[in-house]
Amino acid sequence: MGRQFSNLTRNNKGVTVFDEIALSNDINAACAGATVIYQHQKDETGALGTESRLVKLTDLKKRGIVTEDEYSRQRQQIIDSL
Repeated sequence: MGRQFSNLTRNNKGVTVFDEIALSNDINAACAGATVIYQHQKDETGALGTESRLVKLTDLKKRGIVTEDEYSRQRQQIIDSL
């Protein structure tokens, strides 16, 4: 897609290697800003804290890795462990 875009914007003159690298760097920089990184808090035993466990579980639900039923059940187990 990058080459097609480049050809459209540069009157079909082609892309040099340096332009491809610059385009790749721009795409990588844009994608790097879109990632979400969580720093989970651990308790004194090294286990994830309650809040971090809930954040991680919510993230798994948003990503479709766990179903609504699994989410509800796990959330209740985390709360019950308090």
